[in-house]
Amino acid sequence: MGNPQILLLVPYGLVVLLHFSCFLKLTSSSTSNFTDQTALLAIQSKLTFDPTETVLGGNWTTNTSFCDWIGVSCGNRRQRVIALDLSFMGLQGTIAPHVGNLSFLVSLDLRNNSFSGFLPNEISRLHCLKVLMLYANQLEGNIPPTLYRCEKLEIISLAINKLSGHIPEELAFLPRLEQLFLGHNNFSGGVLLRSPGS
Repeated sequence: MGNPQILLLVPYGLVVLLHFSCFLKLTSSSTSNFTDQTALLAIQSKLTFDPTETVLGGNWTTNTSFCDWIGVSCGNRRQRVIALDLSFMGLQGTIAPHVGNLSFLVSLDLRNNSFSGFLPNEISRLHCLKVLMLYANQLEGNIPPTLYRCEKLEIISLAINKLSGHIPEELAFLPRLEQLFLGHNNFSGGVLLRSPGS
């Protein structure tokens, strides 16, 4: 007898056929908080300077639960990371793409640091994300056009960086977006504004 298969119906009329073993792997991995610890350690590894050594050498160690690490907040039910607040810590480095593996993240706040490099496309995988605060850093490059996939976003603040290129039109269609701060960058063009109630 062959491997059992599961037929999944997903939005937009797509049909996905998975082997049962793959389906079990997906569901079991989604409940493991080991993914969150690995993602946080990857974020830590991209830091090059931490004036207080809080993240680089102090509190962020595997000797303690990552839910007790400074700047990390976990949900009570699943013990998964729901907020990462490393604001005003004088940190330098790049934002690791592994941030996209914090699948329960609701708030990402890295403002007022010296993060450089590009905004990772992987942020678009954070489907629970409501708040994205990255202002007052040294980020460059484009805003990932796939950011519109974070449909729960209510606040985006990317002001005071070195971002450039066109502002993705898709941002105007985020259904819950209430605040968008993009000033003091090097963007070309503007952003299409939604009319009230649209």
